[in-house]
Amino acid sequence: MRRMTWAVPGHYLLVTLAIAGCRGSEHFAQVQSSDVASSCDGVMPPRVGVGRTDEQPLGPSQTCLPAASAGGLLAFGVADASGAHYVLRDPSTGAEVGTREGPLEGAGALTITDAAGHTLELRVSSSGLTARWQGGGDEFLLEPAAPTTVALASLVGEQGVAVQVNGDWALRVPDLSTAPEPPPAWLLAPASSRVVPIRGGNAYALVPDKEPGQWCRQRLLLLAPNGRHCGEVDFPLGVGVCLPMYVAPDGTVVEDLPGYGKSCPRQWWPGLLQ
Repeated sequence: MRRMTWAVPGHYLLVTLAIAGCRGSEHFAQVQSSDVASSCDGVMPPRVGVGRTDEQPLGPSQTCLPAASAGGLLAFGVADASGAHYVLRDPSTGAEVGTREGPLEGAGALTITDAAGHTLELRVSSSGLTARWQGGGDEFLLEPAAPTTVALASLVGEQGVAVQVNGDWALRVPDLSTAPEPPPAWLLAPASSRVVPIRGGNAYALVPDKEPGQWCRQRLLLLAPNGRHCGEVDFPLGVGVCLPMYVAPDGTVVEDLPGYGKSCPRQWWPGLLQ
């Protein structure tokens, strides 16, 4: 049986809800709640969304692309020798509203806008990893060696931007600062996770970022702005082969499902983490 569980420490009330599942089957959502510290107020969602499904067929020599967002729409795509091919869907209704060829705007760009509205640009070169704030200011050094992978996360409030280097959260750049600092202590524990602001910038979702095929649990952690653990979500795939997960800016959660090389099946929960 597929299930999704919201869990928080302490005593809790257990409620079971039936939800329409993937391809006509049923799975269940177990909603657990308890008294938590005020730092977690508003972090736990008031409801569990109903999962919608999509399944793109794979043509010869095509591969599935990670879910993404484009102008408030979900972008589900495949790639082949000619490039990327996306289907755009309304996250609420699941209706197809268009298609797009080629990379999405911002795909692969090393830029991010923080919660204060300031944009940080990063550049990788033989001199290492450098950054500058748009609109003026000097370029400054983040890492002396050129990294293999870089990921960015906007931190809530005026905490600036967190920078992940080669899979580890390595530093934080405070808003408009040119002096990098160590990342928040809470960010060091969940290695190889993506950090997504949710609920209007009042909380974080930590998204697992394991290599596809590894054994893992399909789980999101929910944190208050100060890093306090406020809950977690186990998704229907449960424990097994790790597949990509995605949290859209509007709080929609997308979970890839096994396609066995024939298709790109996904399910998503509209606005689950709003």
